[in-house]
Amino acid sequence: MVLMDEICPYLGMIDDPKTSTIFPDNCNACYRTDPPKPVVLTHQRSICLVSDHKMCEGFTESWRNGFPASLHNKNCRKTGGLLRKWRGKLPPMWIIAGVILSFLVILGVFFAVSNLGPAPVSTLEGGITFSG
Repeated sequence: MVLMDEICPYLGMIDDPKTSTIFPDNCNACYRTDPPKPVVLTHQRSICLVSDHKMCEGFTESWRNGFPASLHNKNCRKTGGLLRKWRGKLPPMWIIAGVILSFLVILGVFFAVSNLGPAPVSTLEGGITFSG
């Protein structure tokens, strides 16, 4: 079990510095460098996500010689977009449900208004006539 104090406080998602995973992730980044750089999975596994992070050069000296190219994970694919910004704030399922419900209400009002004419009347002869 991973304890939160075992995880490096400078590790965070590339698009959200306050959030990191408790497992190696391609988009966990080191925020002791500017701009933040995604960290390779092996370094996360052996240093960032365990209490050994206190021995890391970045933790102790803020990457005085620059962030090492050997630790830079180039496999991070930022998804970006509107739904990514809302992650953790408003579940996208509520937005989608709201849009669908709004569409159905508008559609229902349209059909209700368009069918306000008089109803057809059946005749004694068995035919239907439209009055009005």
